[in-house]
Amino acid sequence: MTIAREPTDRRGLRVLPYAECLLLLRHARTGRVGFVHDGEPEILPVTFGLDADAPVFRSTWGSKLEAAAANRVVALEADAVDRATRRAWSVVVKGPATVVYDDDDIARYELLGVERWVRDNAESFWVRVSPETVTGRELDLL
Repeated sequence: MTIAREPTDRRGLRVLPYAECLLLLRHARTGRVGFVHDGEPEILPVTFGLDADAPVFRSTWGSKLEAAAANRVVALEADAVDRATRRAWSVVVKGPATVVYDDDDIARYELLGVERWVRDNAESFWVRVSPETVTGRELDLL
């Protein structure tokens, strides 16, 4: 009898199926968005939610908003470490970011309960990452 094994990457980390990646992202509230700004890599923290399979987050004026306004490809990463179970995971969503102006979309995003990273009254805009790839890994901690 052959026992089916879960897929692993070349380093032996468990490759997470797409549905599990989305489930983990739904429960994560913070992550990091990576992109290129002025020719340099930039990684900034964000609070986010999921609209179906697309991460959405707020941005004020600055480099994240510039990247979205230019429809640049970004990477949004979220992760967690559970010391009690000695497990850790990471999920990365890659795809173009866009600034969202549609009132119906914005109303839907507002219902996701995404808290602002900085609690001030600065004007903010919703940014949507259209997922082209979604990958995840899980590992056992030593």
